Amino acid sequence: MRRPPEPELNRSQQSIFYYSDLAGREDPVLRARPDYFRQSYTHMLIEDVAASIMPIGGRSQNRPFRVLLTPADPKVEELIEGGIAHRDYNGDLAESVCDFFHECAQTIMAFGEAVYEIVYLSKPSDGTIVRFELGFIQPRTVMHRRGKLVQYVPLEAARRLNVPQYVQLLPERVLTFKPPAYVNDKLEHIMKCLSFLSTHMLPDFALPAMAGEIKSIPYDSSVFLRSQKLALADAGKLIGWNARGIVEGEVLEYYWLHRQLIFERFKIELRDTILRTLNEGLELAGRDVGFSGQLKFEGLPTLDDVKDAEAHLAAGDMPFKEVLKPFLTV
Repeated sequence: MRRPPEPELNRSQQSIFYYSDLAGREDPVLRARPDYFRQSYTHMLIEDVAASIMPIGGRSQNRPFRVLLTPADPKVEELIEGGIAHRDYNGDLAESVCDFFHECAQTIMAFGEAVYEIVYLSKPSDGTIVRFELGFIQPRTVMHRRGKLVQYVPLEAARRLNVPQYVQLLPERVLTFKPPAYVNDKLEHIMKCLSFLSTHMLPDFALPAMAGEIKSIPYDSSVFLRSQKLALADAGKLIGWNARGIVEGEVLEYYWLHRQLIFERFKIELRDTILRTLNEGLELAGRDVGFSGQLKFEGLPTLDDVKDAEAHLAAGDMPFKEVLKPFLTV
């Protein structure tokens, strides 16, 4: 259902929303950002992480799943849902939380971080803060300039919106979601490798040779394709990504499953990292709005589940299909 009509509220928002795809076509800063959504392997990885980090729609068909607020309070639940939802309130906290995690994880994988501003909404009459929202800030536009935290706005957008190109932000109102610590400084390398492989599906000489533009060159396509698959496996090794089975035929089934458990561990740690930052934001917002509450989940795989699965895999006392069963949550 839609929120009931309410009086116009003042917003504390400092960050500027603009459509970065349109504004970034000619802007040198935004144009320098890699577009991993448009390349095959990087897009696949982004989708695989974002789509399976939480149950889609807040519901799992394979095990009971719940989003819990502690301490429990229906009014605070509504406040939090309204604060993180990007659509009309429907009274389903789990769905709103899962949607937020999907968006946040997608942005982290594509850009290395996801940045939001805690925006307060207050009554014009007396300045009383009545609720908050997490305002999404365009990726890779938040930076430090002259000792201050600012958001960069492309010149075209700045002129159209009548704002400066560098908009000052309050650090205490900015939430930055990042990957797990062990991946933080390596994620960009993973994405660059996958990006390279996405745009080098054939060697440079292959098409001219097939077209007869150059003399025939001794070339074994099966050797090249195998080398490409091994390079793909190496690119995703740190986080265990198996490229949707593309590398499966080039590695032993045991190793493939071992990598899959590494991938499950990565998604769990990413989810835990996002939850920790989100709860920090709720604590900050709660101080100003006047509420107290932290989110937690029930019915999702944990790091202990990964350890148990790894132990069963090493012992060989369980069918491979059963080893992965605890992680089928979406």
